[in-house]
Amino acid sequence: MSSAPARLCHAPLTQIAPATLLQILRVRQDVFIVEQECPYPDIDDVDAHPLTLHHWAQDAAGVVLAVMRSYTSTRPGQAHIGRVATHPAARGRGLASALMGEAIDRVGRDFPGCEIQIGAQSYLRAWYEGFGYRVCGPEYLEDGIAHLPMVRAALGRVPSDG
Repeated sequence: MSSAPARLCHAPLTQIAPATLLQILRVRQDVFIVEQECPYPDIDDVDAHPLTLHHWAQDAAGVVLAVMRSYTSTRPGQAHIGRVATHPAARGRGLASALMGEAIDRVGRDFPGCEIQIGAQSYLRAWYEGFGYRVCGPEYLEDGIAHLPMVRAALGRVPSDG
């Protein structure tokens, strides 16, 4: 994997080249299922929903280094960002931060007025808070890993305490 600057990309499933999609899913599998030892059905219907955007960072050779997805909720006024993962060999380069900033901006453009909900691994709380997320409920276990529900106010709005 090159240490050269990565290119940030996003597209719905139907517009992702098969080789790139395979790499996106491989990063998710390698991080969530293998590294974190959480066997679960990572590929789900959200991946194929027409309003889901897959976000990824790739190097000049087209190697996918980091991934996430954003999508709207069935609840009005809510969007989600999830499946945030960076390939172990590409960590420490700020790729997930760059992708998160791009995904937040994209949600703001595509779904104005929507707050963003996430289920954050608890140890990443401060990282997510740096993007304006705040804890909005009690910690819970998902696949044996501590998570926190967090929310980010819609762009231009301040989160309420309620």
